[in-house]
Amino acid sequence: MKKQFAILLLGSLIFFSCKNNKPEQVTENNTDAPVVYGYTNIKGIGYEAGITRRDPSDVIKVDDTYYVYYTKVLGQAPGYWGTIWYATSNDEGYTWQEQGEALGVGIQGHFDSHAVFTPNIMMAHGKYYLFYTGVKPTPERNDGVFENNAATDITALGLAIADAPEGPFTRVDANPVLKISDTPEDFDSYRIDDAALIYREGQYLLYYKGRSRSHGSAGPAHTQMGVAVSDQPEGPYVKRPNNPILDKSHEVMIWKQGLGVAALASISSTIAYSETGFDFMSNAHSVKAINRPNAPGAYRPDLTGNESNALEWGISMVHNGNDCYLRRFEVTIKSEEKAPLKGSYGYDRKLLQQYYQDATVMENPLEKSGIVVVPELQGRVMTSTLDGDEGMSFGWINHDLIVSGKINSQFNAFGGEERFWLGPEGGQFSLFFPKGKGFDFSDWKVPAAIDSEPFQTVSRNKTSVVFNKKASLTNYSGTTFDINIKRTVNLLSKDAITSHLGLDNNAFSVVAYETLNEVKNTGNFDWTENTGTVSIWLLCMLNPSPKVTVVAPIRGGEVSKLGTRVNDNYFGKISEERLKTTNDAVFFKADGKSRGKIGISPKRATKYIGSYDAENGILTVLEIAQPQVDDKYVNSAWEIQEDPFSGDVFNSYNDGPLENGGQLGPFYELESSSPALFLKAGAHFEHVQRIYHFKGNQMVLNGISKKLLSVSLEAIANALL
Repeated sequence: MKKQFAILLLGSLIFFSCKNNKPEQVTENNTDAPVVYGYTNIKGIGYEAGITRRDPSDVIKVDDTYYVYYTKVLGQAPGYWGTIWYATSNDEGYTWQEQGEALGVGIQGHFDSHAVFTPNIMMAHGKYYLFYTGVKPTPERNDGVFENNAATDITALGLAIADAPEGPFTRVDANPVLKISDTPEDFDSYRIDDAALIYREGQYLLYYKGRSRSHGSAGPAHTQMGVAVSDQPEGPYVKRPNNPILDKSHEVMIWKQGLGVAALASISSTIAYSETGFDFMSNAHSVKAINRPNAPGAYRPDLTGNESNALEWGISMVHNGNDCYLRRFEVTIKSEEKAPLKGSYGYDRKLLQQYYQDATVMENPLEKSGIVVVPELQGRVMTSTLDGDEGMSFGWINHDLIVSGKINSQFNAFGGEERFWLGPEGGQFSLFFPKGKGFDFSDWKVPAAIDSEPFQTVSRNKTSVVFNKKASLTNYSGTTFDINIKRTVNLLSKDAITSHLGLDNNAFSVVAYETLNEVKNTGNFDWTENTGTVSIWLLCMLNPSPKVTVVAPIRGGEVSKLGTRVNDNYFGKISEERLKTTNDAVFFKADGKSRGKIGISPKRATKYIGSYDAENGILTVLEIAQPQVDDKYVNSAWEIQEDPFSGDVFNSYNDGPLENGGQLGPFYELESSSPALFLKAGAHFEHVQRIYHFKGNQMVLNGISKKLLSVSLEAIANALL
């Protein structure tokens, strides 16, 4: 039966990617595989600063116009403070026009006098039935405040009817049409919400989610789905005695599938199937829903009396920090394929798409290059490939931490090929140590804004994505910086790479991307040497091999004039077997087997640092703007410093076992920093970094290495033998 269910899910398949043009229609033959969701940003009801749009209804089509209803809040808030609005589309949900409020709050004292939200819609008998959730102010309060507490702030389902999809909608006298259970142990004794409708076999089925009083504030994780039945669309609705009918269903999305009913179990990210529509748990017919939508509403022709037996697209919610907005989702069933090997880009891409709903994949299919960027992880580039899904995954990723779902208050080592941080790490202007503490690891803490909080996606297309983040950070000396961060990630084409670097021979494979990282001083004072300041700090965690050597080309010259060629005082001196300097270059072994870190000062640094993996034939190059010898860089040493602006431009870190034998990686890092940002109030600075991974003929790669890093591949490979 499970294979038959997968076949039923085939329907009209849509190949998808995160893009602003319409998906390409494809044919799929082998259907014994999971259902996968992709996303497209939409116009009209997408992201808008200061506006919350969430919890969309199912989508209906009347004549040539599509309608969606949703909760709207002026400001950043959940639906418990909203009213119901609607929008229309004439291009299958890519562009929407917001039309106005469809239903406001009820009269004082009624069940829906505080807010109305999570709407759904159905046409029957020539009329339009708008189901919704309602709440009233907290009963114990005399001031009309709604606390959203987990005990007495109950919900109920209401109904309003109109002669046209535009309204006006009039509430029925029998409201609410569905109430919570009076038995505290029942699954729906505290909240009922999220109505969804199906008409089949002469009955109207009203599906809803329920939460029990017995679960208190932990209720969302225990949400289950129930169903009530009526012979008429307006009710009365009678709850089925075998409720609940689906576990792990915090958001209700149901649709006709073949001869039965399919339902999304959002907490478990599975799609369940029932031949009757009344029993999803005892038959265990389910498939995995990869990258499943959040609070989705499906396009359902059956809601207006048309034939429908498959799910193709719909509208879902993006919950990005405090921001909520809507976007389009598309559905396909991936044909059965060989599972990607761990260590491959395909393995990491699938894992990231499974655990991060907003993971953005940008690829150049003809060049087989691609990157994965995750807004939930501060817009970091998690990994890249130059050989498609089968190719090596360049970014080091902490799979175990991501799968666990745990968040540590001190630091979360998710990994990633390029992450955005701010310096300095140590010293009197540190952002990582609280005022009055020592510089011990127990007091070290990464600010949440650059560790566990998401960046907001502002825009994206096939090869570019833009993020924004507002932050307020206080340094060790007690200065608070108000900051706006804008981060843009661009996947570069091979032609753009060849042109930018001035390469004569393009007989190589490559993946490259650039990030534009802007910090703006949004406070009311200038950042100076007295207040301390910040710097943009980009850290690239890469997978090592026994034959990886980091190379930093440096300006030649006397130590008395330019200072030391390399700083290796971060974690103690590094042995000569692992670190070598010449007049023009620094070589550092990066095999993930011995902990150590080096730095290159602005007087020595060029615009490049890189590495060569002789085992896999990969040349990696990191590029920034040419550092100026007189620029000041923040000092991140874990101590009160004599000169807090004597830091390094480039760093490289090699992971290795700790004193207790444990190890985070293995990985190695290439890092770059901007100059110290002495910004006046309202001013901004942009730090641009490019990462290139090359693979190809040894002679061709040698030419690239000599041009950019001023040293041959042979010299790099043999430097530390």
